[in-house]
Amino acid sequence: MSLKSQAIKGFSWSLFENIFSQGTVFLVYVILARLLTPEDFGAIAIVMAIVSISDTIADGGLGSALIQKENATDDDYNSVFVSNFIFSALLYLLLVILAEPIALAYDQPNLSKLMYVTGSILIIHSFSTIQLTMMDKHLDFKTASIINVLSTVISGAVALALAFAGFGIWSLVAFVVSEPLTETLMVWFVHKWRPSFKFVKKNFLELLNFGYKLLFAELITALYGNIYYFLIGYFFSTRTLGFYTKAQQFQVPLSGYITGTITNISFPILSTLQSDEERLRSVFSKFLKFSVFINFTALVMLAAMAEPVVILLIGEKWRVSVFYLQLLCVPGMLYPLHLLNLDLLVVKGVSDKYLRLEIIKKIILIPLVFITAFFSIEVMLYGLIVFSITEYFINSSYSKKLIGYTVKAQLKDICPYFFMALLIFGSMYGVGLLVPETTENHLYKQGIVQLLTGLIVFFVFNEIVKFEEYIEMKLRIIQLFKRKK
Repeated sequence: MSLKSQAIKGFSWSLFENIFSQGTVFLVYVILARLLTPEDFGAIAIVMAIVSISDTIADGGLGSALIQKENATDDDYNSVFVSNFIFSALLYLLLVILAEPIALAYDQPNLSKLMYVTGSILIIHSFSTIQLTMMDKHLDFKTASIINVLSTVISGAVALALAFAGFGIWSLVAFVVSEPLTETLMVWFVHKWRPSFKFVKKNFLELLNFGYKLLFAELITALYGNIYYFLIGYFFSTRTLGFYTKAQQFQVPLSGYITGTITNISFPILSTLQSDEERLRSVFSKFLKFSVFINFTALVMLAAMAEPVVILLIGEKWRVSVFYLQLLCVPGMLYPLHLLNLDLLVVKGVSDKYLRLEIIKKIILIPLVFITAFFSIEVMLYGLIVFSITEYFINSSYSKKLIGYTVKAQLKDICPYFFMALLIFGSMYGVGLLVPETTENHLYKQGIVQLLTGLIVFFVFNEIVKFEEYIEMKLRIIQLFKRKK
């Protein structure tokens, strides 16, 4: 099968996964937002931020090392399995010890109990990491996608049942814990690989030599990515943090999961081309343009429709989240550019440069977070936008050295899509202001008019300009309907 066919097949299954899996997550959070309070969402955000950072440490960058290694052996897989389990168990024990002090620091006594239960995710993940890594390495997106969708649906059903039964915040805990638990059980049921618990020090150290650099880089990224939860919860309140996290839960499915769908495919495919610089640059450019084509369009449409989307779906009590969502859409647009340029460093096996890059960026830019935290959450989000733009230029600078794809060349490729995004946003936002506010269903009318306007502008613009990505998608859809007929 050609790389293009693998990419299209992988994208189709990843798209299926994200539509149904993340669609389920989104729906569950919409329903829970109507049943629970901003304080509940703020508290669970703090706990999950801690667990997320711990999970990054437990992996140790070894998952990426296994994918990057061209001829990984069973000893490699077993050594990583053993190390993941040991690190996960030790980190869970550390979370249990620190739970009470953390709860006192945030003046939230309930946090300690939440951490005791939610921290179990670390150990659960350690039992499925290898099998999922093997699926990624062998481009088995179909199996991984089906498992993810089923586990998300099951965990969502459990969470909603508990929420309607009056369990409050524990329904959120059930959601985030039962999903990896169900996924792990399914992985063990369908995947033939079983650990022999054989730990080979030589193999482990070889992988660690590559992975530890990624670990530090990913840890720095994880710390920065979650620092807003810690600071907003500490400097302001869990209620304010709840509004922030809810805005994120509208933005992330479009930026994070669209980008994740593409990078899940691009990373293993680009890894197969690591020795062919010309083909690598060509394929990398195609992935970059396709990701911004999709992501820019989706994010500007969300930003323009933020008010009707938030108020109609989760209620008036979440109105504060509207402006937060609009601001978050800006760094969300740049997210695929960050991830693809960073993945290129891993593909080329220069994890030391990856680590150096992350350290430099955070040393230069992380003071923005702490300085803006003394003002307001809005100022913090403006700082995030400045950070995101600066971060892109730093990340993309290495692409020139590795494959000759300069920052100028990237911007030249991106600019047409950015212009299209501005046109869509301007038309949608402007039309939304013209809808009269005299009726009770004003927001419904505003949302419908804005959506139709955005779609019309999108299709008309693309029919005139004829972006390659648009033509490819159009042909695929036409072929799909022909096959159905």
